[in-house]
Amino acid sequence: MNRTLRFIDIGLEPGVPYVLYDFWDQRCLGVYTDEYIASVSPGSCLVLHAHRFGAEPLCIGNDRHVTGVIGLTEFGYDKERYIIEGVTEGPAGTEINHYIYIPSGQGPKKAEMCSCEAYQPNVLRVTASMSVNNAVKWRVFLSDSYISI
Repeated sequence: MNRTLRFIDIGLEPGVPYVLYDFWDQRCLGVYTDEYIASVSPGSCLVLHAHRFGAEPLCIGNDRHVTGVIGLTEFGYDKERYIIEGVTEGPAGTEINHYIYIPSGQGPKKAEMCSCEAYQPNVLRVTASMSVNNAVKWRVFLSDSYISI
């Protein structure tokens, strides 16, 4: 069954593009302005995260919690050096996947204290492993080339 989600009805600013992320399917749905037509099967649900589209990378979700904010305690982007960095917290012996939207489409060149891969066009999956500690400070250096999936 298709349902139209009008952004203004849920408090989002009209005329502004938003990146939508589907929590249950762990995938980016794309960039939409004003509305999204969702297909929802009977007996199922859809949890979407909406993030204002901009010029810089942003974390659009993770696999830790439906809110998408549990686990990532710091996130930033150094636009001069093309470095994404963050701090992930969680129980020792676990992993958390963060999904990072890259508006420029750049892929990963090098990762420190995490693994990183092109997950979808314009989306990287950063995996932080809390092997011993319950907090990991990680970095991803972006390349000059674009994500190809």
